[in-house]
Amino acid sequence: MTEAIGACWGGDPTLYTPKFTPLPESAKDLEFAGNIPDEPNVRWSYSVNAPKHIVWSNFCKKTEDGGKLEIKEEAPDGNYVSVWGKPFVNGVRVIAFGANDEIACFDKDKPYNWTYYVISTKIPAFTGVTGVLEVVDGDEPDTSRIEFAGRFDNVFPVFMIAFITRHVVIGRPLAQLAEKEWSTTKDEKYSGPTPPP
Repeated sequence: MTEAIGACWGGDPTLYTPKFTPLPESAKDLEFAGNIPDEPNVRWSYSVNAPKHIVWSNFCKKTEDGGKLEIKEEAPDGNYVSVWGKPFVNGVRVIAFGANDEIACFDKDKPYNWTYYVISTKIPAFTGVTGVLEVVDGDEPDTSRIEFAGRFDNVFPVFMIAFITRHVVIGRPLAQLAEKEWSTTKDEKYSGPTPPP
């Protein structure tokens, strides 16, 4: 089923192997929603005409900066601080897209990887999910690809979840923001580490 979903919704499963970052010790006692499957049941990719650091900086935008991530609880001191700086620390608790209360995880070897574990969700399509979004280099200079894999405890059919996450919630909207920024201002609005990782 995973390969069919990936192929159907713009992903080639041979191009990307999901790399889920494990929960830090600080979050292991939390209760997470749903009965999460062992393997991803939703996979897709989305090509972007902008470099990955521009895509990533648009994804990791807090609500007060016009983004979709509300910091609910900072991660404890001592947890790994991602190259993107605070508050993007391994184990930070966020409200993503106004819907998912989740723990976000980061790894020093994967600077463009956002693994998330959902504590609760307002989305009726699923009861819980552990997912990973990673931005990788594209085939041409100044291009990238958003790769997504999710282990959903789904209520709606997974092909619907794949379509909605790829075209309505994450993939297409994020690609459009990054492409607009790159085509009009290049790196002028970028405020991440220099040079980008």
